[in-house]
Amino acid sequence: MRKLGLNLVILAGLSSIAAPLPALAAGCNSLGIVESFDLQRLPSGRPAIIAKIAGSPRTMLIDTGGAYSAVTQQTVQDLKLTEMRNPGRRGIRILNGAVTDMLARLPLIEMGRLRQENALYYILPANNVTNSRAGEFDGILSGELLKQYDADFDFDAHKLNLFSQDHCPGNVVYWKSPIVAVVPFSLDDGNHIIFPMELDGTRIDVTLDTGSARTALNLNTAQRRLNVDINAPDVQKVGEITGGFSANVYRRRFKTLAAGGVSILDPQVDLIPDLLTGTVSQARNTGSLIADKKGLPDMLLGMSTLSQLHVYIA
Repeated sequence: MRKLGLNLVILAGLSSIAAPLPALAAGCNSLGIVESFDLQRLPSGRPAIIAKIAGSPRTMLIDTGGAYSAVTQQTVQDLKLTEMRNPGRRGIRILNGAVTDMLARLPLIEMGRLRQENALYYILPANNVTNSRAGEFDGILSGELLKQYDADFDFDAHKLNLFSQDHCPGNVVYWKSPIVAVVPFSLDDGNHIIFPMELDGTRIDVTLDTGSARTALNLNTAQRRLNVDINAPDVQKVGEITGGFSANVYRRRFKTLAAGGVSILDPQVDLIPDLLTGTVSQARNTGSLIADKKGLPDMLLGMSTLSQLHVYIA
């Protein structure tokens, strides 16, 4: 096992764990960049880019843990965007259980050379916890957009690079690195990137979530599978989630979090309740800005961990 460091790389791809990268296939294409963005570090530590909505510069959170892109209600008001209810009453649910099925029509959104005309984005509920600091961002760019490309997060250089997916399989490490952890992942119906890790030797399913400021463990998973006692002296109450429901948030330090031969030692992890299940609205759940309709995943691998890595999602 290796201790995590700034010079380490995690490669999330459809390869076997720790498998060598395949040789170049004859007749296939090399990496081709589609667009490169300067990443801003928000006060919460999460990444964002500047996009233009109807010609107005807007700060957009980059959220790999999100199912669908969205804008805040303040953005809708500022730009006088057209609002409508999703005709199918299909909604999204966020971490605190709040649900929305309201959409805003964006006449034009420009992300560098990428453009979308008359796109429908969800409107974040007023009591959402995603925009935890008032006015921190104006909208969210999520999985349904990012999955069209290879997404390369170079947090050390503050860059988000989008590459064409038409390239030789596996040959994506274009930068110099002494260590590459190759981790297999799956993409669920909610556009969430899910892969296995081991927390103190217990296998858990992890969602890659740049929209989460901290790495967080489902409290149910912590109690049932890792025997965590919230009343133990090594567990600290650090706050609460409010919105659709209210519940306490805890924090605990574990021994190791490992994947692909790389081990993070003594990770400090938030323990958050699963507020995504249960009856919170008549709106149907087809996805979430945080997790899908099945509820909160075992773990959200957030920016407190990801900021130390170079992450390439192939």
